[in-house]
Amino acid sequence: HGNNGSVAWAVSIGTATTDRANDLAVDGSGHAVFTGSVAGSATATGAAVLESFDGSNGASRWKKTFATPGSDGGGAVTYGRNGDLYALVGIGGPFDFGMPVIGAASPAAVMLRIAP
Repeated sequence: HGNNGSVAWAVSIGTATTDRANDLAVDGSGHAVFTGSVAGSATATGAAVLESFDGSNGASRWKKTFATPGSDGGGAVTYGRNGDLYALVGIGGPFDFGMPVIGAASPAAVMLRIAP
């Protein structure tokens, strides 16, 4: 298995035709992190999403959704040397990240550091 190009697993992310994958990063343990945008609701035009998956079976490890009344989306994602995850998200309105945003609060492009 794996030497003929066959798909080992496939995961559906989102539900609408406007959902968009933006970036993917894989850590040293084989965990994949996806970033993108998923369709909005009656109160939001879209949400930025970060989700981590087990590389061996595609099971979700954790998921973070950033949704404001404006248009939101996920950008680039990468791992640092110490295993921290760095991600860019665009937010279209105020959002509580659980700590103050350094600089302009909203709308803004925000760089996040997520510790392992």
